[in-house]
Amino acid sequence: VVKVDAISQRLEQIYKRLELIDADAAESRAASILAGLSFSPEMQKKATKTFSGGWRMRIALARALFIEPDMLLLDEPTVTHHYKFLSYV
Repeated sequence: VVKVDAISQRLEQIYKRLELIDADAAESRAASILAGLSFSPEMQKKATKTFSGGWRMRIALARALFIEPDMLLLDEPTVTHHYKFLSYV
């Protein structure tokens, strides 16, 4: 009985956390961010390891944008990027 109670409490904590981070909207939010960084829908389905270094940097930026930080510190973000990318950032 104690183990079942502990599992129930843990599940309740997990569900509360998922609700707090709006997990239901996470996939569409990620797709929107990636699209803003010029990832096509087909590209969004590929494994990270299939991308070049430049595209992997965009993936890293997408991760940073996804968590909605108060501030981003970027080192030369405009050097090699397309104007649509720059306007999104």
